[in-house]
Amino acid sequence: MELVLGVYPAPDVDYVELFRDDSLWAGQAEAMSPVVHADFECVMYEAGSGTRYLGLDGLRAFLLDWIAP
Repeated sequence: MELVLGVYPAPDVDYVELFRDDSLWAGQAEAMSPVVHADFECVMYEAGSGTRYLGLDGLRAFLLDWIAP
């Protein structure tokens, strides 16, 4: 649990800005890089199909897709 909570930003951080802003994301990605490896995978399921995301770049793409209007 400490590992997961250790990569979360502070409660007052605007997640949308963090994920969209390249320089803010670079800092977050650097902090997460020791625990999120290149083979890290997440999947977003929508309307019966899934989109697969890999690594830190994939995590950011997933998060951007997730918060998209």
